[in-house]
Amino acid sequence: KFHPTISPKPTTARPTPLILYWVDHQTGLCKVGIGDAVPYYITQTYTDHDTCCQLGSTKKEMCIARGPTDAPTKFHPTISPKPTTARPTPLILYWVDHQTGLCKVGIGDAVPYYITQTYTDHDTCCQLGSTKKEMCIARGPTDAPTKFHPTIS
Repeated sequence: KFHPTISPKPTTARPTPLILYWVDHQTGLCKVGIGDAVPYYITQTYTDHDTCCQLGSTKKEMCIARGPTDAPTKFHPTISPKPTTARPTPLILYWVDHQTGLCKVGIGDAVPYYITQTYTDHDTCCQLGSTKKEMCIARGPTDAPTKFHPTIS
């Protein structure tokens, strides 16, 4: 007897896009994107945010503190939710001013691009980074600025 075979129906499921993390060379922090959205000049990618921060970022503490952002959805755009009045708490970071040897404070994005080591509190910055530990601790932390304002000499 003849027994015809039935071919399976083709699936319409889309493949899961490859999510990759890489270091943004301007900020020193990790960015996330779908595989083919990684800039052409990026040679090192990571499969998770923490590994990217630990092995690639020049600002490890800030990178880890910020956490991963949602990957862009190239294939399925989303509609932005209505804006809210709640603002996220800014990330306060401390770093050593190379001219004075003392610790400065700023909001995460205001840390100068050339600073590679940041701290989450003033005392740690003074103890581990400052070249003038006693003076740094005695001065105490200052209020965080709202923006980075570079000075032009």
